[in-house]
This record gives sequence, structure tokens and C-alpha cells, in this order.
Amino acid sequence: MTTPHLAFRAILVLSIAAGALLASCQSGSSQRQRASGQARPIITRDLPTVLRNLVGSETTLAGSEPILISGYGLVVDLSGNGSSDVPLAIRAMMEQEMSRMGIGSSRAQAGAFRGLSPSELIDDPNTAVVLIRAVIEPGAPKGTRFDIRIDALPGTSTASLEGGRLYTTRLYKGQVRPGMPSTEHLATARGNVFSNPFVDPTHSGSAGGQTSGRVLGGGSVATPQPLRLILDNPSHSRARAITAAVNSRFPRETGAAFTAEGRSDEVVDITVPPSYRNRPADFVQLLLHTRIDQSLPEEWALRYTRALKDDLALSGELSWALRALGPIAKKHLRPLYNFPEASPRLAALEAGAFLQDPTTRPALEDLVTNGPPAIRASAIKLLAGLGSDPNVNRFLRAQLNNPEIDLRIAAYEGLVQRADHTVTRTMIDNKFIVDMAPSIYPTVYITQLKQPKIVLLGADRAFPMPAFVSIWGDSLMIDGSEGQTRVRVFYKDDRTGRSTTETTASDLPSLLRLLAHESTPESPSPGLNLTYSRTVGALHRLLDAGLTDAIFIAEADRLALELARSVQAEFTNERPELTASAEPDPAQALWDDLENAPAADGQAQAPPSLLEPRPKRQFVVPLAPPPAKK
Repeated sequence: MTTPHLAFRAILVLSIAAGALLASCQSGSSQRQRASGQARPIITRDLPTVLRNLVGSETTLAGSEPILISGYGLVVDLSGNGSSDVPLAIRAMMEQEMSRMGIGSSRAQAGAFRGLSPSELIDDPNTAVVLIRAVIEPGAPKGTRFDIRIDALPGTSTASLEGGRLYTTRLYKGQVRPGMPSTEHLATARGNVFSNPFVDPTHSGSAGGQTSGRVLGGGSVATPQPLRLILDNPSHSRARAITAAVNSRFPRETGAAFTAEGRSDEVVDITVPPSYRNRPADFVQLLLHTRIDQSLPEEWALRYTRALKDDLALSGELSWALRALGPIAKKHLRPLYNFPEASPRLAALEAGAFLQDPTTRPALEDLVTNGPPAIRASAIKLLAGLGSDPNVNRFLRAQLNNPEIDLRIAAYEGLVQRADHTVTRTMIDNKFIVDMAPSIYPTVYITQLKQPKIVLLGADRAFPMPAFVSIWGDSLMIDGSEGQTRVRVFYKDDRTGRSTTETTASDLPSLLRLLAHESTPESPSPGLNLTYSRTVGALHRLLDAGLTDAIFIAEADRLALELARSVQAEFTNERPELTASAEPDPAQALWDDLENAPAADGQAQAPPSLLEPRPKRQFVVPLAPPPAKK
């Protein structure tokens, strides 16, 4: 029998043991928490005080890098220049993909595809299987258009892709490989192939230079890739504050989702607003430079403009921070529009023009007229973005007579952006656009990115007579007699051997229409039905042969000129901790390798910081013509 005293002692011992066990558990729990805390230390970024409390100073934006996409597709209408010798693994992949797209099914097919199976289409000598590659900009919404590059498969007998049309195909993330697991496609691609226009189509062996090409604006985003803000230090309260700040800066638009939606203490999902659909890069910069604490915006506008004058290395980031504040920053920016130092002045003008401040106009016009050559074209672009102001349009029209080629083209593009009546536009057979504007310097400008277009600045006047020009080994000849207003055009098609002779008015717009137009019962006017590539190539050779005194410049030349001028400009000395990260970007590295271009980055990895905007890369490299005439 247990006495009350012994029972009490037993209870006391059990209580002490239970307490010790509980203390041990609590101690172990605390040790595990400390261990967890040690595994994930607090991140503190080394940033100037003025750049703290911005969204980008406490988060990393996931999904902000360009995305390489690729796939295999079928190019048709190749006039016997295609091939059927496709590697078996790629053929099997293509047949499966084409069946998925409806080829060979009981569904109705149009044109060349009617009644043909995928295998029969691949075996047709008028078709070729090609590798398709492109890059999607970060944050690009559904439906965003982009250029794509296509290449004939190595080792096949495809002779030329010129004149071909890419049938609708799907593009997938990364470098596509036969047998890879099926994933959701990110984009689709289709359209007419733009091959190297500066190859002589009649020269023996020249077709080999046309086994690569592009489809301008032929890609379309099907599955937008998400943007996510990853907090440096997980915190529910901070995630809520960031979500509220972003939604305050970018209010929900009609029919759209909230711009920011918190998912956890570490992740905030971001949706690009519809109003930024065509400029996702601007949205990303505004997002990263939005203040988390939305109070005292005017005080921060004053601090930013003071810092803009004191620290030249921060001018780029401060300019975006001011833009992110919105219209309240305008009055603080205005004293800097005529600042003596170029870097703060340009940063202020960029912010002011972005915020649609009309008082930037006189200063921007002064930059175009008297500023350093490297920033004159940029100043024209800023002017073009200002709101409705007839003075801006008058100034841009005057710049069409600027002796500098790149400034004339920038002025033309600005007038197009502002829908100015000076620029007249014609679409030729849905192949390309012809734009015309007056200029005392006759210029022909052709685009090789995004949209097929031939621009005639002051180049619509009649040819000097008499005129006789022969190109492509006498395959294309133009003959005009003195005193006549029309010329005879002879063309022998190197693919069919068919010869044609037509007459047209003796000016470039009429000649372009004749070269590209396809005569049909619905539109029976005469035409030679040349592709955009061949029309551009013919135009270049005709001008080089002296048909008119117009200067020919391709987009590649213009981009090279702008790049050369920007390299010469030294407005700022970058701080090492603010330079762009050199961490390899797989998509960019692969694309650089594909284009045989050197990688852009070469510095050591910088500490976490709010990074300067990376310069826009031309992911689809333009084809360069021979040097333009001086």
C-alpha cells in the first residue's frame, strides 16, 4: 500500500521529469529556429540612402530576363529550292506537330496543304523544314509581336528560303530537341520570309547566302511568362506594403487583374497592365523604382532632384525614381532642364518628357540643334513622345531637312508616331509599307526589324532622263528616253525563266508598286510580284547604278551609326556597384553564340543593388548591305 507521503513524492518526481522534458523540447526548438535563422541571414543591400525603400531595393524581379524560344517549322512556296532530306528524329517530331495542327486530318485545308499528309508535305521539293529561334522580351503580354530567325537544317539540300512562307508553328522555351518532353508552347510563328536582299539571285552559288532569314513581326506570344517579386527578407507585413504600393502606383485597369497580388511572405505576383502592353521594359523600371512608403512624395521628389545634381553616377536610377513618383515630380525637375552638366540635364529631360511635361520642349529642341551628336536622335525621340503640340510637329518637319541621316530618320519616325499629315503611307499587296515624306536630301530607308517598310524621304521625284540601268546580269533593266515621263521595265524571272516587259511612271513610288505587285483578276494592274527581299535588293542596286541621286540606308547601317556615336559619348562615370550584373544569362548567352556575337558582360558579379537599365539588344541581328554611297 502506498502512503500519501510516497504518492506525493511520486507525483513530484513525475512533474520534475515532465518539466525537464518540456524544457528540453523547447531548447531543441529554439536551437532549430536559430539554426534556421543562420541558414537564411538577413540580407542588407549596400545602396545609397536616397535609393532605399524602393521596390527594387528590397526585392528581386524573377522573370525579368529575355526568354529564348525555338522550334521546327515548315517553309512553303520555295519554287523547287526546298528539300526532303530531314533527319529522322526531326521528321517524326514535325509530323506529330503538323498532325496536331490539323495537317492531313479530315478538317478542311487551304491552298498547298489541301489533301496532303504531313509526310507528303515534308517530301515536297517546294518545302523545307527549318529551325526557328527568337527571344521574347520580359513581361511581354499575350499577343505581343516579335521577329523570328529561321535557318535551313544543316546538312540538307535546301538551296534557298527566299520567297518562302513559314507555315504556322509553335515555339517552346529553350533550345528545342527531338524527343524532349512535351511542354506548353510559349508562342506561335508564321509569315513571309525576309532573306538577305543584297544577294544577287542570278549569280551562281549565291542562293547559299539565303538559307537563313527572318520573319518580321512573325512571332506572337501565346503564353505570357509570369513576373514575380521575391523579397530579400520574407515578411508578411512587408509583402503587404509592397503589394499596396505597386497597386497604388499602377491602379487596376478595366477588365484587367490587379497589378500586384501577394502570394506569401516572400512572393508577390506581378501582371503587366494593359496600358504598358507595348512597353513592358518601361513598366519594369517604374515597378522597381516605386517607393514602398507612399507618403511625402513631394519631399522625395525634392531629394531625388538634389541627388541628381550631386551624384552623377546615380542619374539613370534617379531619373526612373522621379518618373515613378508621377506628375508631382514635374515642378522639381524643371530647374534642371537647362542644367549646365549634361548627365543631370538629360536625366531630368527624360523624366520630364516621360511625364508629359510640355516645358521640356524648348530644352529638347536645343539639344537636337546644339547638343552633343550622341544624344540628338534621343532628344528627337523624347520630343516625339510629348503630347499634342503643333510646335513639336513643326520642329520635327524641319528636321526632315537635317543633313544628318540618323536625325532625318528619327524625325520621320517621330512624325509617324504623332500621326502627322506630312507622312503619307501606302501598303503594297500586304507585303510591305511605303512611307513618303518631303526632304531636301533624297533618302531611301528600309527596315529590317519588326515591320517590312520602305521609306522615301524626298525620293519620290522623277528620274533624270534619259535613263538606262541594268542589274542582276541583265535580268532587270529600266530604260527611259529623254523627254518622256514613263520608263520600260524588263524582268526575267530566274526561277521560271519567264520574261516580262511593262511600263510605269518614272519615279520610285510607281516603280516599287510595279516590282512588288501581283497581277490578279481582282487587281489586274501590271506587276512583277517580287518579294520584299527582292524589291529591296533591286532598289539598292538600281540606286547604286545611278538611277537617282537618293542615298540608300538600311536599318543595320543606322543602328551601327547610333552605336558608334553612343560609344563616343562619355557623360557619366559609372560606379562599380551600380553596373549591370555579369552573371551569365543562359538565353542571352545562347543567342550571342547563335549570332557569333561576343557576350556583352565582362565584369565580376556586383553586390545586390538596384541595377541600371540594360541597353536594349537587337536579338535578331539585321543583315548588313554593302557600304552606302557617300
